[in-house]
Amino acid sequence: MILIRLFLEFFKVGLFAVGGGAATIPFLYNISDKHIGLHILILQT
Repeated sequence: MILIRLFLEFFKVGLFAVGGGAATIPFLYNISDKHIGLHILILQT
């Protein structure tokens, strides 16, 4: 189940990341905050 969820999240990132790497950053922050529990402040340090 977790692999399916992970696949869908990264599929969504890849779908909207046509513009470049900067477009993926908000999606990756959202994934890490929602599923892993890491917050933006932790990732920036």
